Amino acid sequence: MIKSKYSLILPALLAFTACNPMDDVYDALDAAKQPLHEDVTYTFTAQDYSSVGYVFKNKHTAADSAIAADIKSNLRFPDKEIAKEGVAGYLSSLFPALNAQSTAAVTYAIDERDSSYLKAMMLLQKAPNYTLTPADYASIWGEAGTNYLTPGKNADKYLEKILATAVTNAQKGDLYRVTYNYSPTEPGNGHTPAPVLTSLDENFDETVTDKAAFAAEGWTNFAEKGNVRWQGNLYNGDGYVSFSSYNSNEENIGWLITPGIDLTAATNPLFAFDITLGHYNASCLQVLISADYEEGDPTLATWTDITPNFYFDIPAKGFGKKMPAGILDLSAYKTTVHIAFKYTGDGNNNKTTTYQIDNLQIGENIGVTETILLAEDFETTTHKATIQLTDWTNSSATEGANLWKGYNFDNNKSAQITSYGSAVEFFSWLITPALSVPDEPAPLFTFDIDAAYYDTDCLEILLSEDFDGSHPETASWTNLTGHFTIPQSSKYSTFKKAGTVNLKTYAGKTVCIAFKYHGDAADNRNTAYEIDNVKIHYYKRSTTPVSSGIRPAATDQVIRFALYEYNGSKWAPKANTVIVNPEDYETMGITGNSFKDASVAMQYLPLFLQQKYPYTVSEKTMHVLFELNGKTAVQEYRRAEGNWTNYNGVVPVTEQYIHNGTKWSFDPTVVFTMISSDYQALVDFVTNDPKYKIYLDEAYPSNTEWWYGANAKYNNISMLIKSRKYYDTKAGDHFLDGKEDAECREIFHQRLQEGIANHVLPARYPDAEAIKDNMQMFYLVKYATYSPTGTWQARFKGIAKGKFEYVEGSQTELK
Repeated sequence: MIKSKYSLILPALLAFTACNPMDDVYDALDAAKQPLHEDVTYTFTAQDYSSVGYVFKNKHTAADSAIAADIKSNLRFPDKEIAKEGVAGYLSSLFPALNAQSTAAVTYAIDERDSSYLKAMMLLQKAPNYTLTPADYASIWGEAGTNYLTPGKNADKYLEKILATAVTNAQKGDLYRVTYNYSPTEPGNGHTPAPVLTSLDENFDETVTDKAAFAAEGWTNFAEKGNVRWQGNLYNGDGYVSFSSYNSNEENIGWLITPGIDLTAATNPLFAFDITLGHYNASCLQVLISADYEEGDPTLATWTDITPNFYFDIPAKGFGKKMPAGILDLSAYKTTVHIAFKYTGDGNNNKTTTYQIDNLQIGENIGVTETILLAEDFETTTHKATIQLTDWTNSSATEGANLWKGYNFDNNKSAQITSYGSAVEFFSWLITPALSVPDEPAPLFTFDIDAAYYDTDCLEILLSEDFDGSHPETASWTNLTGHFTIPQSSKYSTFKKAGTVNLKTYAGKTVCIAFKYHGDAADNRNTAYEIDNVKIHYYKRSTTPVSSGIRPAATDQVIRFALYEYNGSKWAPKANTVIVNPEDYETMGITGNSFKDASVAMQYLPLFLQQKYPYTVSEKTMHVLFELNGKTAVQEYRRAEGNWTNYNGVVPVTEQYIHNGTKWSFDPTVVFTMISSDYQALVDFVTNDPKYKIYLDEAYPSNTEWWYGANAKYNNISMLIKSRKYYDTKAGDHFLDGKEDAECREIFHQRLQEGIANHVLPARYPDAEAIKDNMQMFYLVKYATYSPTGTWQARFKGIAKGKFEYVEGSQTELK
């Protein structure tokens, strides 16, 4: 509420008269333009929290836009410093007419939780995870095979010992979130182990819950780093799993691992899946296979990277189309295998590409077919003889140039080129037959490569739409080399997938692809290359998998979590902390082991605590870790009078701001104008001190005294020299005898400075600290005088709790 009131000026101005009637109007208008000096108070409304955001948005940074959105959404400032910046910038729009030392006492809400509190909460949220391994369970049971805890072999008894062994060099205060399997049934009393699978056919339609961490029996969803896990999604009834580091504000490594698949008896097992990429900004996904992974922490197993066997189409923007990533022959694995999708991202460093996985199949019957448009493995070539293949071009315009030759090593033939033995600089071309590119599905071009004797890059991969079959030098070529990884090796190793190019942009056109070698032995262009398995092909899904009869039978096992802290000598459950377990979500009626909406979580969690801790004493604090849209969140709850309530740290504060003639800024100075109670504080001191009591006014002793000259009825300090001298003589002090009027008034002001410091300010601010928020506290006190009439101000500073002193030279009269 603004103390000062403003009214329209113009109607009053038009009533003025002068020799020229408009002169007075113009003079008044000019006067109206002068800056106004006022002291105002103001309390923020919901609209103000929305409007103040422009102060930050005008900086045009994502971080400041996020601050603006946070203030608008939560109707509070996230901390004191942001509040000071925002309010100072906003006051100019609230009070555009105020200027020249105007002050504003503004009340608004802030989050009082300081950085240490927020850090502690973040440590709870981001505690690293430890998942019990088969070896851990074996150490508990004394034998392998029972990979869960029970009432008899419980977490309280064994997790401390497991962590002591698993976590080396623990420091006091370290936290670990422990994930373990639990069964209420002891072994041999009805617990059914999961069967071993021989195939997997998963379309995720029945196993995912939209926007919840994916959890299906036999699968492992493991967060190696960060708090994001693979998430289930449903779109128009189509289920799939996905991962992205977008908005995670952390580094993330997330594993999604299939159940074990026993391929011992399989004749021709294959692996295929569909994939969609969205908002691509970095390569984040690896596909891995392991023959020794069991369960729990995947970093303890041996993994082989099989990513190069698959192609992930990168969209120009937004999301691409779902398409089969490829087909991998698993016949080399005559054992039980697990396949993992490992996502590595960083929400703080623009590594947040979204990957969506669907229609995963492992077995002899998969619903993906491969159509080959061109395939050349060079098995019909002759060792060290110039390659001559039907419809292929192998040529050079330079006499004496080396051409591409067949090469046979370890019963595998390939195409090889080098400048060794040539005395000239040359360009040699090996060009595929012309190929008509179909519209759908888009074909893929790929090949294998090896290299040796590297000294410089000599190979380019090119594509032409106008090559006539005989003169490559005159055709137009598009360089595709950047899409491939060309080795720079000193000696031959093993063939590797060079990469893949999607030819969708050439749909409906006829193209040729060339391997162009630039050799010159005299100029150190000698690198040797071998290429093999040149292929142009496409994949197409013919049938969509169904989830039927291949999932492990249901058991009575559940997953549970516990949070442990190292106290310097041993691990113990983290005090006043609880993690919502999957079975708790089920009890609350929440599907998918995760809340999908924060408001729903805030509604259910107090009830959860009430049921879990029905006899907790009053005023207890509890930190609750729970899943929100597949990510770990933490919230503090406080119990008072039998009820648990969400603690959000929001409190109202009133702070002072001052205008320096150009802009508003935060000012720790408290500005106020003395009111009746302030003048009365001076009267009360005189009344209660025998030494000064004689200075009470003879007619109005209850509200007027003459030592300081305070009058609490008229709210001023009397400078009436005649009266002041009368009481000075009456008291027998004679301080004013022989003094000129100016000297007397100087004495009056000096007395008042002492009176305000020792009586007015302590009465107003008995608990005020001298330093607040690392800033010296000042007080600008304004008071009225009588005879002569005027307004004065003087500055004071805090020197201790409830104690103040005058700042020399700060007293001035306000005109």
